Amino acid sequence: MPTKTARTVPDARTPSLALSGAAKISKFARADWETKSGHPLSEGRRRETLKLFGQIVRTVVNVVELPVAVAKDVVTLGGIVTEQGKSYTKQQLEKIADEAQED
Repeated sequence: MPTKTARTVPDARTPSLALSGAAKISKFARADWETKSGHPLSEGRRRETLKLFGQIVRTVVNVVELPVAVAKDVVTLGGIVTEQGKSYTKQQLEKIADEAQED
């Protein structure tokens, strides 16, 4: 006796699964649907996510560079030898604060 196979119901959130056979949606139409529908992959959300990721990476890099600035201050006696107006550590801390306040 043949066994019955379970029939799956297509998920309405994925248009390529909701259509069958030759009516499959193209990747361009899917991208257009995702952008217009407010899908998490929409262009605005993608831009905001990348902007936030860039700010986080920049802050991490600046914090990692902070011990290097401290070492420069030790070697140059706080920037006196190199005739700096401010110490390297103070410059680095100001850079971190300025980038943290950017929109």
